[in-house]
Amino acid sequence: MTGINVTSPTCFQEIRQQTGFNVAGMFVDALEKGSQA
Repeated sequence: MTGINVTSPTCFQEIRQQTGFNVAGMFVDALEKGSQA
């Protein structure tokens, strides 16, 4: 391991900035869907 990203350990922000893909939104949607099952 070369380092730990403590400001954004999931890289959600970086992925959204570089691709426009809302990973955090999809993650929350999946959690909500799973909690309803």
